[in-house]
This record gives sequence, structure tokens and C-alpha cells, in this order.
Amino acid sequence: MKVFELTADGELTRDMIREYGETFTIRERLANKNYGIGHLKLKDGHDSILIFYEQENNSIKTHFEWTKKGAVIRMRTMKKLFAIGLKDEQIELVTLTRKPDYIDAIPFFPFWILLKLGVRLSIAKWFRLRGDRLIYGPALIQLRLTENQLLTYEQDGSLWADCLSTFRIDKVKDRIRIVDERIPNANKQHSQ
Repeated sequence: MKVFELTADGELTRDMIREYGETFTIRERLANKNYGIGHLKLKDGHDSILIFYEQENNSIKTHFEWTKKGAVIRMRTMKKLFAIGLKDEQIELVTLTRKPDYIDAIPFFPFWILLKLGVRLSIAKWFRLRGDRLIYGPALIQLRLTENQLLTYEQDGSLWADCLSTFRIDKVKDRIRIVDERIPNANKQHSQ
């Protein structure tokens, strides 16, 4: 894992491309349904990265995307662009954890009735009224790397489907673990 400073246009440097591979073209991303994910917040990681985030006062925009030989985590501060390069061999395990949602529905109102009838939350949420509350639980992305390094990122739970589509790539298909805490007894070793 190395941190590189990028140019103003955000393109990978030659050294990064040589070591971690080129990014996928738009056509390849659409064909593979592999778009990358953004809106990540660092929760835990290597000391040098944590210090970097503290220096920037957590005003860093973070985006994860796959390259042809690994992955790149892009970080954008107010003044500069940086990227962390990861090789395919460095990624030992990817754990995706979905925390439970907080739902406060007023009894006998449409949102509450639909939930009681078993209608999916993605549909029932459109019938919320002023007093009903729905707060998505966070999604945690944990990358366990070689040399006992660990990167843990948090993402808004409403982007869970994007998170799943990004990590269901052939590169890490056998090294992914999905934990959904919203559904009891649904946690399993996943390989699809």
C-alpha cells in the first residue's frame, strides 16, 4: 500500500499505472457493472493514513475503484489529490457489513401499515408522512491487507447496492464476506 500525489486532473501517474494497472474505461465499467463507490469515510487504518486524515480535518472526499492489476482509493482534499494503490495480491479479505436501519413509524399511518403487511422498505418508504422516520444504518467496508494492515471505511447505508455491485468482481469473488445485520441468520460466506 502506497500513497501517491496525483496531478490536478486526477489521472493516475505513470508509476501507479505500471504498478497497479490502468483504470477501466467507461465502456468496460458499463459492461462489467463495476463503477466504483464514493462517499467513503475512513474509520480505521494505518497510522500514516489516519494522521493524513487528521491533518486535513476530515474534509477529504474518498472514492474506491478497481484497476486492471488492483485497486485505487482516491482522496481529494481542498488543495490536492492523492491515491492509495493496492495490488490484487495485497487484498486478503473484503468484509462488507450492513448495520440495521432505524425505523420509527407512527401506528396506523400508511408507512406503518405497509411495513406490517411485509411490503419492502424500498417501496414503503415513499408513503412516509411527517412523523415517520427512517435512518439508514451505515455500511462498513473492511479491507484486510497483507502485513496485518486493515482499512475500514464507512458509507451511507442507502448506497448498499452500489457497494455490493462494486465488490462482486471476479478479482475478489473468493475473498469477500458479506454480513447483513438487518436480517438475522443471513450472514454467510458469499461468493457470487
